[in-house]
Amino acid sequence: CSRWKWRWNNRIVASFHQPPEFLDKHVVDKGYIAGLDAAIVMADFQIDYMAKFLPRERVFCVPHGVDIQYWCPSPTVSRWPEPTFVFVGFWLRDVEMAKLTIRRAAELGLPAKFRIVTFPDRRPHFEGLPNTELLSGISDEQLRDEYRRAHALFLPLQLSTANNVVLEAMSCGTGVISTRIGGVPEYVSADAGILVPPQDIDQAAAAIRTICENPDQVARLGEAARRRAEL
Repeated sequence: CSRWKWRWNNRIVASFHQPPEFLDKHVVDKGYIAGLDAAIVMADFQIDYMAKFLPRERVFCVPHGVDIQYWCPSPTVSRWPEPTFVFVGFWLRDVEMAKLTIRRAAELGLPAKFRIVTFPDRRPHFEGLPNTELLSGISDEQLRDEYRRAHALFLPLQLSTANNVVLEAMSCGTGVISTRIGGVPEYVSADAGILVPPQDIDQAAAAIRTICENPDQVARLGEAARRRAEL
């Protein structure tokens, strides 16, 4: 029976943006899920987990989206002259993997520059990295241009269902280097990005090298990313 009180015959539907691993770690009692009339998830991989608590036919996947009219390429904004990678945010990012990859890229002599957009109180996590510029407190317009000017989004993740940053970058016509985890492969198609195993610094650095050494691929990934965002 329902765990919810005072329903008054209204339908109760909840959406779940956090990965199952997060729910398992932070929400001990999942009984409230069984009281829902339906659950909406952001990625197909969540369905089996939610079906532990609800009949499968009451679990619906509704893909996350962004405003593709706002987050869009611009013919007046060119990519940086040097291979440049943008990292945005902090929540559920694999910060340690990102830092190790940036250092590995420098050790390998790759001509890669990194621009990290994060919260002011998170800047200390990234200080001292080679070939890296930190940005905080920028406007949405500035963030949009960061996506547009980057050769790729570089966003290693610890967990993910859907990710705003991934979708915004793709919508701006920028390919993605990220982690093959959770819902990421459902959003980043093989022609729109390069996905690497979790915590695999060697493959992440190899992906950075690929972008640095293949300018034509930057355009191909970006075009495919935009098409993917428009679906």
